[in-house]
Amino acid sequence: MLIIKPYGRSVVKAAQTGEKAGDCQREIRTSEKKSGQGKTVEKPIADFVISRDEAVIAQWVSALDKIIAKPGEKALNNKATQLRKILGDAAWKLITDKKLLQNLAGTPEEKEKIAKIWQWKMAATQPRAPRTLEGRW
Repeated sequence: MLIIKPYGRSVVKAAQTGEKAGDCQREIRTSEKKSGQGKTVEKPIADFVISRDEAVIAQWVSALDKIIAKPGEKALNNKATQLRKILGDAAWKLITDKKLLQNLAGTPEEKEKIAKIWQWKMAATQPRAPRTLEGRW
């Protein structure tokens, strides 16, 4: 699942002299276009992602996918789908109770939009584009 890539590239900066070897910093490198100039900006990933609800949802869904993967189209009525729904509902309740997303404190329309994004990401199957018989022959 793409979490950082739609916004830029993740960069790992090595520890500075005198720091422990494990003290590296993970940052996101984005390109901001202000007044016609492409300016590269680097900031800590946590500060960047906390302001984007879609990225936070992607991180939660990615963690849930590691616990129980999406069962696929042919397994819509099996136990894996039911377990995934229970787990997803519990995670959504935690997210809403603790107000972990910025738009949950916003207008009802913003709350509904975020809830729809969550439901779409947690769905066992997602609609696919219809296949065509045409190709590059």
